Amino acid sequence: MHQECEAIVQSIIHIRTRWELSQPDSIPQHTKIRPKDVPGTLLNIALLNLGSSDPSLRSAAYNLLCALTCTFNLKIEGQLLETSGLCIPANNTLFIVSISKTLAANEPHLTLEFLEECISGFSKSSIELKHLCLEYMTPWLSNLVRFCKHNDDAKRQRVTAILDKLITMTINEKQMYPSIQAKIWGSLGQITDLLDVVLDSFIKTSATGGLGSIKAEVMADTAVALASGNVKLVSSK
Repeated sequence: MHQECEAIVQSIIHIRTRWELSQPDSIPQHTKIRPKDVPGTLLNIALLNLGSSDPSLRSAAYNLLCALTCTFNLKIEGQLLETSGLCIPANNTLFIVSISKTLAANEPHLTLEFLEECISGFSKSSIELKHLCLEYMTPWLSNLVRFCKHNDDAKRQRVTAILDKLITMTINEKQMYPSIQAKIWGSLGQITDLLDVVLDSFIKTSATGGLGSIKAEVMADTAVALASGNVKLVSSK
């Protein structure tokens, strides 16, 4: 166990150092990681950096993923091969998405922390990594339903907060706008039990912007993307 923990620490230091050196001084400091959020937070760091153009960063991210799997006993179904000197190819999107799908199905309790971290780091990533992030975020969206029905009101509020952050991301990320509409809202439109909560967030956002505002126009546009996943149900709301 000690070796796995040490591997996590060293991988985090390496990834954070490389990332910080590549960022302008104006980038704000990252939100502090709470102990209970560690697996979900580090999982996003690992998956995102597996898509890096830097071979050493990809290797560090892979080692971090292996260490996470061992330390937190994540059910990844034998998809990782622990070995030194392994070369991680740059064209590995299918592998990253496959890992994410497996973990979304087997470790749904990580959903809130994982999605919060994905959204938090989205604006700081390159265009290429933003597209990758959308790909591996999508399998986790359906897990939000379990927290909407949770007895813990704090968890239900976190789901609403995540939806609000996704709306803000949609409004702000103009270059990624079509991809966010297709990947995020097209997928959420297929989750029947989540539609009422999503539409409530749309209405509140539109109301704060007012008639004819950018917010209202984006929400109307996003409702179309939402309906593309479930036309009959959304139109009846």
